Amino acid sequence: MLKLQNENFLLEILDPRKDHELLGARYCRGGQIFQVKNSQGEALFCGPTYPEAYNAFDSQGLPDAFNSYPNFEQSQLGDEIFVIGVGRVKYSNPIETFFACDNREVAKAVDWEIKQEGQKITFSCEDEYQGFAYRLEKSVELKNYAIEQKFRLVNTGDKQLPVSWFAHPFFFHREDLVFGNLPVKQEANSLYFRNQDNEITVSLPEDFDTVRDQTFVMGQAIQNEEVLHVPIRHKFLDNFSIDCHFKVAQFPLWYNQKTISPEPFLIQDLEQSSILSWGIEYCFS
Repeated sequence: MLKLQNENFLLEILDPRKDHELLGARYCRGGQIFQVKNSQGEALFCGPTYPEAYNAFDSQGLPDAFNSYPNFEQSQLGDEIFVIGVGRVKYSNPIETFFACDNREVAKAVDWEIKQEGQKITFSCEDEYQGFAYRLEKSVELKNYAIEQKFRLVNTGDKQLPVSWFAHPFFFHREDLVFGNLPVKQEANSLYFRNQDNEITVSLPEDFDTVRDQTFVMGQAIQNEEVLHVPIRHKFLDNFSIDCHFKVAQFPLWYNQKTISPEPFLIQDLEQSSILSWGIEYCFS
């Protein structure tokens, strides 16, 4: 485990060279933020099975993922699927559309280089497979009252590189189940509603069932500026928000009885030799 700490927060980050049992096929393995704690040592973020259990598929904290699979269309069951930030994942589940949620065996994990400068850690990797190739740099920086992640992705291959990236932060439910006045237009779902202050609020039945109660809802960001500012009603912090430094292509939400998570997506095709840079900032005040 790697750590960044100041007088306000402790940041725990999985080490892709060592924390193999905590990493899987779903999330970007470099710079995966496992937990953030306040100065009293209290956890500020949650997870789908937190705190009773942990598994690499669900994870916890502030993970992010690339869920575009460049070579999938030419692949068959048993082949290896090229996943940015992960490596190659075994295609073992015969489903129509490959998704790391349903194929969890990492056949070959990508190697990472790690460099720390003060309160910033930079994770770098490069990988290639079947004509697709990239170089990725991802930095995690702890500021006084913020965590900033920056990404730089270069297409170094012979083919166009499809990019679909999203953040998947996990928040504790508040007692009132209010999540915030997100700048998002949601599809209809009876488990979500807006309160009198126009804040997204969820329903959590006592007999909540993850199969019966379909809580995943697609949304489109209402974004008129380069940065999308997303205010969140955090359970423990009075003034929390997420700043997305990219054009948000879609903005679904999901929750279960333990946690709720917004998922801002960046979706773009990256031409040969092209560079894509973006960032996301978790603001604590």
